[in-house]
Amino acid sequence: IKFGKHARLDGVGLSLDPGNSDIICSLNWNQEQSEGKDKKTLVYLPMVVRRDGGLVWVGDRHRLPAETAVAASIPKHLIAGEQVCLILQVIDSTTGQLIEPTNAPPENLMKEVPKSLLLTRITVPKPGPEHTSAPRHFKLVKETAPEMVRVYENAGALPEAFLVYETRAVADVQSALVELMNPQFEPRKEALTEGISALDSKNGGKETLTAAKVKRPNVNEVIVEPDCPDKALLVLTDVFFPGWRVFVDGNETEIYRTNAIFRGVKLDKGRHIVRFVYDPPEVKAGFLLFALGIAAVIFLLRADRPKKAPI
Repeated sequence: IKFGKHARLDGVGLSLDPGNSDIICSLNWNQEQSEGKDKKTLVYLPMVVRRDGGLVWVGDRHRLPAETAVAASIPKHLIAGEQVCLILQVIDSTTGQLIEPTNAPPENLMKEVPKSLLLTRITVPKPGPEHTSAPRHFKLVKETAPEMVRVYENAGALPEAFLVYETRAVADVQSALVELMNPQFEPRKEALTEGISALDSKNGGKETLTAAKVKRPNVNEVIVEPDCPDKALLVLTDVFFPGWRVFVDGNETEIYRTNAIFRGVKLDKGRHIVRFVYDPPEVKAGFLLFALGIAAVIFLLRADRPKKAPI
């Protein structure tokens, strides 16, 4: 299906995820590059409308031809059994004008929404066991209408601080990043520490992480109170940075660069108080030099003061 002289839609793939009320749409675009006065920057816009053309959801603009897949959302407030239409509009972003599909079949056109391509009609599914989907990390917690703003909770997010019971050594940050991108890596079970493995042996009995309570009295101090059921590595998801020191139950110990950018501390079994303090030696040296400078200025000013003549 052609849109003007320079864009052509060669194929469409659609699938419905009824449990999450999403339509997954794959588009196969073909675009000829235009030059001079004919040069155009084209974008496409997916929308979900009712049969009468009433808008119920509008997606983001995607530039042609780089982005070829979108997920359209069916609003949760729609009544089960109601029919909605997924349509597509192509826009010349330089002028803001819609580009009409020129050779679309009549069944792929909607007179209620001119210059749009009808991709499919979908009946809103009824909730039930037959319309469930695999659980997702992102849980819908709020939806507004008609703006269709959706707020999701990342149910798979890691805690601010947690314990893992297996570690593996990596050579450097680049090696850690490669391992983190491996689909087989499970950050809830294992941590990557730079240089050496923080834990001497693996503890295969611990399948899930243990969250730890975090307090932040000020910007230069973090206090974590973990309860370790076994020997573990405490992972604090703050950035590893020179100048931070750590004290476990009052005794200073080592901070491991963990998972490329985080901080890790090795702990024995039991309850602990772990205190991170930002105390870089450069700051102390700076304050010392500043104090010496002030003292030198005061000394020179007193030395240059003219002495009073004796009476």
